[in-house]
Order: sequence, then structure tokens, then C-alpha cells
Amino acid sequence: MNACWWLIPSWWKQPLKKLPTTFNARAETIASSRFFKDAFERRRCLMPVTGWYEYQGKAGHKRSLCFHLPSWELLAFAGIYETWQSPDGEIVTSFAIATTQPSQAASKIHDRMPVVLHPDDYSEWLDPENREAATLERLLTPWDGALEIYETTGFGNSPHNEGPECIEPAGAAGQVGCSRRAVTWRAALASCLGCKCFLASARSVSRCFEHGKQAPGNLSRTTSGRRATLPA
Repeated sequence: MNACWWLIPSWWKQPLKKLPTTFNARAETIASSRFFKDAFERRRCLMPVTGWYEYQGKAGHKRSLCFHLPSWELLAFAGIYETWQSPDGEIVTSFAIATTQPSQAASKIHDRMPVVLHPDDYSEWLDPENREAATLERLLTPWDGALEIYETTGFGNSPHNEGPECIEPAGAAGQVGCSRRAVTWRAALASCLGCKCFLASARSVSRCFEHGKQAPGNLSRTTSGRRATLPA
């Protein structure tokens, strides 16, 4: 199942340009917001990624910081999705990412972070029979595991740029000032670059989970049991 990042509620009837910002759903209000509550109750999914970006600085001079797990293993954001039909009859599936208060490490960069679910919680989050808001909200907490952060070259600051260059560490381009982190970064990409399944954008970084050795079997499944190829 392919989905676009910017949730469109199934009941939305106005022009899309009037739709509020709905690509992130705050954990504190996801169960009560009219834009998110139905999807939170019935249509939850996972977004597989290897990392994400946050930015520091003023427009035109922003530093791009990449967040990832120490070994670049896959992780999963808590997501919700909707299916909407346009006035022309097109069926559009869209999703939003749940966000929460930052962990101690992330708080030095930003005041929010995506909800990163622990693998042991995947089944509970995806269970279509689980509609208890209190039980689900318990999962929407800051990541308490290890997290590494480094500055990139900034190539990924533009949404028009894609590819592995988006997460290249600052100083690694052309092997100038290439650090140990740059070597780790290149090694982490090697397997997926070989099969041409690496995807990266200015918002988040995804690896083809079919080739990610750490990927659990249900990482790409939604509550409906269909595969979810969610864009970065």
C-alpha cells in the first residue's frame, strides 16, 4: 500500500489547500483531535525508517541534523492513516506520524520528536481490536534507547533533493575531513545501495526493509494486514 505523508480525513469535503497541517499528530491530542481520532482508533500503521532530520538556525542558514540508532538498524515511527476519495473519484491513502516530547538527547535540538516504537510494541499498536485510547497512548512516549545525532552537508535541506547524499555527514564529501562516522555511514548504506532500494528525502531516511537484516517480519504491515510502502 502506497501512502502520501499529509493525512486527509475521509470526511474532508473542502479544497485540499484549506486542509490544516496534518502530517504530524501530537501524542497529547491525537485521541481527541477531529482530524486524527478516527484513524488513531481504527487505522494505525508503522513507518519504517533509518533516521530523520531536524534543523537548527535561521532560514537560509539552517544546520541539518540527522538522528539515527547507533548501528543504523531500522526503526519504526507510530503512524495513522486514512483513505479519502477526491471529487474526481481518485482514492488517496495518506498518513501522519505521531510526535511526542523529545528525549534528553533530542531536546538539545528540537522541542518535539517522532514516536519511535519499540519492536515489542508493534503488535499492540497494529492490533485492530485494540481501541482503548489509554492503552494506545501509553505507547506514545519519547524514545528511551540510544540515539546518535550528527550534522549533514545540508544537501537534503531542499525537498527537491533525494538520494544517499542527503545524509552525508558534514566534512565527508569528497573524502575531505572524512571522519569515522562517515565510514560508518557508508558501510550502513552499502547493502541497500547495491540493490537500488535506498530512498532518502529532506524529511526522513528510509531503507528497503526487505533487505534490512534487523527488520522484523511485520515492520511493513498495517492494521489491515496489507503492505505499506510509506514514502520518506
